[in-house]
Amino acid sequence: MFRMGNAKSLRSIRWDDLRIFLAIARSDHIAGAARLLQLDQSTVSRRIAQMEADLGLRLVERKRERLYLTEFGRNILRHVETIDSQVSQVLDLSRGEVEGASPLIRISTYEGLSTFYLAERLAAFQLTQPPMRLEIVTQLRPVNVAIRDSDLFVSFYEPEGRGLHKEQLGTITVHLFASQRYLDSEGTPKNRTDLARHRFVSFIPDLLSVESARFLDEVVEGHRDVLNSTSMGTQMAAVAAGAGIVMLPVFAARTDRRLVPILRESIAIERGIWVSTHQDLRYTARVKSLIGFLKKIFKEDHDHFNRWS
Repeated sequence: MFRMGNAKSLRSIRWDDLRIFLAIARSDHIAGAARLLQLDQSTVSRRIAQMEADLGLRLVERKRERLYLTEFGRNILRHVETIDSQVSQVLDLSRGEVEGASPLIRISTYEGLSTFYLAERLAAFQLTQPPMRLEIVTQLRPVNVAIRDSDLFVSFYEPEGRGLHKEQLGTITVHLFASQRYLDSEGTPKNRTDLARHRFVSFIPDLLSVESARFLDEVVEGHRDVLNSTSMGTQMAAVAAGAGIVMLPVFAARTDRRLVPILRESIAIERGIWVSTHQDLRYTARVKSLIGFLKKIFKEDHDHFNRWS
């Protein structure tokens, strides 16, 4: 049975411990919290157990693989979320939210979306705004803006979590592509069955934790990969040189006219594009203006994302 911790043990609780508790509360399981914090699961489990021991009360109840907050945990959560918001405001100040300094916005998204679309558009956005600095972080893992991984996350799926504001910006369409050089050598697939004998280029499976980006797995079961990369740009370059067939969003493939669509009428995947931010940032001028800009360009560029021509 737990007993209330003494003053010394309570003083040992650090903000890092509270961040772990917050991540668990927002993801509902140890694995999810570990992924958000980029820690191993044993560390997360050990730290939350130590925090409970220091407090002398249970914060979570474990039922199978899920974690549920106790009544005490729910009470603690309200205070920790307030602390998180205040800490974030302090970090904003240190990152440029002071008079006379250029405000900073950190955007997380995918390498392909940044390289083949967003970077150019965001450069144009900056020209129309007061002085502003942008950081673009590209990665193949889920991002949680609720714990301030970034100010904005532009994703191929609808993020989940507490404290989020999210909006759908539009949709993208994904097709199979190859080079004419490859098709002349290996033949053009006439149907899905023909795909079984072809070579493919794709992401590295165990480094791709964004399930919505596993385009090829939805089309070709057990595809024979000859090259895998975490970079969409690298995949495109290899396919343009004749390495094999790749599954690409239309907006990326249209940047290299050496790529030819395959089975376009029968094979197409659609994904929603979402932007998410922390509720506390939603109405700040810098974030509000950028979200407005993103909504505008994704609406204007609907055909750019969804129609091959």
